[in-house]
Amino acid sequence: RPELMALLWPDFPEISARKSLRHALWNLRDAIDDREGILEWARILVSEREKLEKALEDFPFVQKVYPSQANFLLVKLTDARACYQFLLNKGIIVRDRSSTVLCGHCLRISIGSPEGNKVLIQALKEYQNTYR
Repeated sequence: RPELMALLWPDFPEISARKSLRHALWNLRDAIDDREGILEWARILVSEREKLEKALEDFPFVQKVYPSQANFLLVKLTDARACYQFLLNKGIIVRDRSSTVLCGHCLRISIGSPEGNKVLIQALKEYQNTYR
């Protein structure tokens, strides 16, 4: 436990790290007990990832959506920095990976809830209309 506390909460006082670890372990136990809930969440994630991938591929400024088995998509754009700034101004957080080796002009987009993904797609439609 001390190793976990030091790894996960290195800047916390020991008493706070211990409390955080206790809370995290409690939540983990609850999650493990809810296997059906976890499986349903995984099904939704996969479905949303597939829908988001298809929607992104339809935008003319999207050059490539890289295959993913994760909870995010790596997307190559004609101008990732402009799109990143546009989304950020809308309050939508994505990660600009343009400065990462082999990820030039790429954004990392996390798979959200169905509602969150709809908001993202709508914002990208606005971006398309603004930056033609």
